[in-house]
Amino acid sequence: MLLIRDRDGSVVSGQFFLKDAETFHAVAHGANMDGLSFGASAFCYRSLVNLAMESGVRYIDLNGANSPNRADYKHSWFAEPKLFFNITRNDEK
Repeated sequence: MLLIRDRDGSVVSGQFFLKDAETFHAVAHGANMDGLSFGASAFCYRSLVNLAMESGVRYIDLNGANSPNRADYKHSWFAEPKLFFNITRNDEK
């Protein structure tokens, strides 16, 4: 868990992530309105990138880079969509 705090110590942004041998998996991110007003969300993502580089992982999975409501922001961090799984449904009876 990566937390960004303001000068008063209040959490203004956070990122829950999992790590395996090669990848940080950004599972959930949030920021409050005060944090959004001064760039805490962007700082949180940048901190995640720095932490990943320091940890020696090769990839960061931003989870949701193909979601219509979040893709533009995640692509601004140079995210490239990559399909990790494909689910199909067989409706035959």
